[in-house]
Amino acid sequence: MFKIRKEQIDAFLPQDDSSRIDFIVEHLEDEHNEYISDMPTRVLREMIANGLKRARQYGFNELEDMTVFVTWMFIIAPNFDEQSELKHLLHEKTLSAGERIEKMLADGLDSSWDEAQDNYNSDAWFPELQNEDEEK
Repeated sequence: MFKIRKEQIDAFLPQDDSSRIDFIVEHLEDEHNEYISDMPTRVLREMIANGLKRARQYGFNELEDMTVFVTWMFIIAPNFDEQSELKHLLHEKTLSAGERIEKMLADGLDSSWDEAQDNYNSDAWFPELQNEDEEK
């Protein structure tokens, strides 16, 4: 039987942030275009880059997990990870990133996702601008 190892599959996936951003842009264009259709490309790419940084804070390093995380930033809220129950799950280090995503999609968290959406904060896309505002 022919078997492909994870390392072999990973060799075909984007390995640098520019390629990851390209991949996520394409994903958003294909699956969630309504959230990005009016955005200038430069701004969209910067938002995704900041989303990747945010995802890494929770140990999301695989392209699939990062794509899910950044997509949630677009369709729920860029600061969805600040909602208390979701934040708790994101910090659950006994689970892999994929397992945390699965738990976050489990039944019973609808109110947490609703709360995250209700607390939408567009400033979360550009945290470097928030820091500048705080210094003034």
